[in-house]
Amino acid sequence: MSGKTSVKYYVSWEDWAETIPLTLFRTIADAQGYPEDEQFWNKKDLAWQRTTRVTESMFRGGDVTPVTLEFAQQHFPAVFKG
Repeated sequence: MSGKTSVKYYVSWEDWAETIPLTLFRTIADAQGYPEDEQFWNKKDLAWQRTTRVTESMFRGGDVTPVTLEFAQQHFPAVFKG
């Protein structure tokens, strides 16, 4: 990733309750807004891993919803620990 990038966060929801975020995703775009990478947070390994689920959800319909950085930080604090 070079130059100025932007990160957008998304979540999928627990099937039985759409108030409980299950998985955190992020897309990383370059300065022109072109997606460079798409990842999900692996809670077991505590690491980001590549995925295409956000894109697939947007084009085919699915359960991935955009959220704010603050929402992601509140519900997935391990991601943002230094």
